Amino acid sequence: MGKGGYVAYFGTNNAYEIELMAIEGDEKARLIQDAMSYQIAKTIGAMATVLHGKVDGIILTGGLPIILWFVSILKRWSRSLPRS
Repeated sequence: MGKGGYVAYFGTNNAYEIELMAIEGDEKARLIQDAMSYQIAKTIGAMATVLHGKVDGIILTGGLPIILWFVSILKRWSRSLPRS
């Protein structure tokens, strides 16, 4: 518990630090960010499916919402949700 995600790869769970690493050209940091955003988008999509596409909003909590790149990726994927 608490040793997955960013901690498993970088020894920290600070999303801001990982974002700075990615901005500075760290390919591993960008790859892990891509993978994590993909997994979260899949989970959002799964929830949208069981709600029959009737999604009023998506609320992001924790440290990741401060990362504008991360939020922009999720917004891009959420555009494919059916609109009710």
